[in-house]
Amino acid sequence: MKERKELNNRRLDLDAARNKVKKCSKDDPKLYEAAAKAENDLRVATSEFERQAEITRLLLEGVAGYQGNHLRYLKEFVGVQLQYFNSCQAIAEELHREITAISPVSTQPPAYSSPPQGSRKARVLCDYVCCIYM
Repeated sequence: MKERKELNNRRLDLDAARNKVKKCSKDDPKLYEAAAKAENDLRVATSEFERQAEITRLLLEGVAGYQGNHLRYLKEFVGVQLQYFNSCQAIAEELHREITAISPVSTQPPAYSSPPQGSRKARVLCDYVCCIYM
């Protein structure tokens, strides 16, 4: 970003130097010295602009190389994530098959004994077994 801004500033300097050369007339002996200075400024501005344009071009070529590397790494990352989520799906499908194959022991809710007096009552909302597969 900095180099691009610098290139833009050099272009503006070059444009200003060109306008000065256009305004100065070599025919007028009084403005001969100003015209010579304007032409010298134009040469300096041109060389600075070309130098900055070359620096900016080299930096942009480097960015293009980095972009290719980033794209390759992104493709690898997405491929690995795809493998991971496919294995997760396979495990979830296997777990689903196993759970559906299990027949419930009884369809009636379990009978609980009455709690001792003065103790709190708790109600079981979910009763399941958690299995972890690795």
